[in-house]
Amino acid sequence: MCGGTRGVVVLLDTCVILCTVFTTGAAQQRQVQVQVGHSVNMQCVVPVPNITQWGTLRLFLQRRVPNSDPQVVFSFSNGQEQPDHQNWSYKNRCRLSKDNLTLSLSHISPSDEGEYDCTVFLLKSRGYELEYKGHLLLSIWADYSRPQLSLFPGRAGAVHTAVCSSNGGYPKGDVEWIINPDHLNIRNTTKTLAVSTPQTLLYNVSGRLTVPESAMGSIYCCVVAAGRTVCSDKT
Repeated sequence: MCGGTRGVVVLLDTCVILCTVFTTGAAQQRQVQVQVGHSVNMQCVVPVPNITQWGTLRLFLQRRVPNSDPQVVFSFSNGQEQPDHQNWSYKNRCRLSKDNLTLSLSHISPSDEGEYDCTVFLLKSRGYELEYKGHLLLSIWADYSRPQLSLFPGRAGAVHTAVCSSNGGYPKGDVEWIINPDHLNIRNTTKTLAVSTPQTLLYNVSGRLTVPESAMGSIYCCVVAAGRTVCSDKT
């Protein structure tokens, strides 16, 4: 799968999305995007220890926290997992496969976004030494719902205001307006209002556009976030 025997492989579901070779004690950063609710697998690619080596292997997965100590996502030492050292937010979410040293983190949410370090130590004649280290920048995304476009009449029944709204996406998205014909020059005259839901950290977004009563043609809106676009029906 990868050239060399030292590295970190990250898989999303069944697809290999990260394959990097490291020298001893050095790490390279790669960015991976994971959908909310899915799982991400992080594998320290080393010769899989035989049964006599498990007692002398230490493996740690930590998340970097700005201006604070790292959070321990997973800890393995003395031949067994160390749940007492694990941060509470990762309890019952991380599993180690001894077949290939794969760490699986499940139930991904926006709160998991950030930088992670995977390190492996082996016991040698001079004590435990760092053998393998990998660095991952984890980005989270969630699809926004299809935007709903509402039209509110002004004087004499003419369309005066258009409101575009969409829910449940991540990261924070922007509302864009598409008007045909585009002679009104009002494409970028509004701002997006985005509100994050405290429980899920997902965003609800909306945009408001004032349309001249003399305007003719069609209009629709799109929500753009993390390179993904979802659009309303035309009106």
